[in-house]
Amino acid sequence: WGLTTPQDRRLIAAGDKQIRQHIDEYIDFCQNKKQIPESIQGVNQKRINLMNWIEYEKINFLSEITEVGLTNFLNFRQQQRSGRLGHTQIGARTWNFVRSQVFAFTNWCVKQHRLNANPFRNVVIKNTDLDKRRERRAFTGDEIKSLICVAKSLGRDAWYLCALDAGLR
Repeated sequence: WGLTTPQDRRLIAAGDKQIRQHIDEYIDFCQNKKQIPESIQGVNQKRINLMNWIEYEKINFLSEITEVGLTNFLNFRQQQRSGRLGHTQIGARTWNFVRSQVFAFTNWCVKQHRLNANPFRNVVIKNTDLDKRRERRAFTGDEIKSLICVAKSLGRDAWYLCALDAGLR
């Protein structure tokens, strides 16, 4: 190995490994970490988004990931129908969510000495204030009456009254 450091050797070893193996190890890490428990659904969605990204970009190794590639993938996703409310594009919030999942994966790779630096530092974060998909509004008086009536029939009126009092929508 000559004058290489242990970190250099880890980077070299990581470069020989398929990216799917890195993703599997990252997902295992996410499922096993104790600091912030994630839901099974959340971890599964993370896996799906990471796999969709590497399949779209035809990435086999960490050395093949690029800022342009992630931006291309996000632009592609933005042009797909999201399925919710009939929107023809994903919103800024979904863009940022997928970006953050890929960013978290590459940050993990940096911490594990699999990458020298995160190549996605400069990928655009969309302004969610400019792209509102749903306008939130307060309940009308009739909606509150109807909600409490149904909640009362199910024995849940106290829960809903508490939520309404706390300002939850």
